[in-house]
Amino acid sequence: MSVESHYSNPVFVDSELPSGWFRFFDTKKQKFYYANLKTKKSSWTRPELDKYFLDESILFNFNDAEIEHCKDLFIEGTRTYNHYLLLLYSLTFLL
Repeated sequence: MSVESHYSNPVFVDSELPSGWFRFFDTKKQKFYYANLKTKKSSWTRPELDKYFLDESILFNFNDAEIEHCKDLFIEGTRTYNHYLLLLYSLTFLL
């Protein structure tokens, strides 16, 4: 007769992070965060899940002002796209 083994510690399996990114544990918040030590960026969510994520090979080609400008363009484009979708949706009810 065999004896039942004790539970082991949970194992966290995660996919590989983008180049330059590392996962750290914040003991105060009791959760993981992600940081890129080269770019000095950090986030509570995985970097590639951020809609503004740029791989570091691209990121190093731009300064902070240029990156912010790209974010503004993305937001403006999203608003315009959503506006057109709403317009098209409205027109379908008029036909």
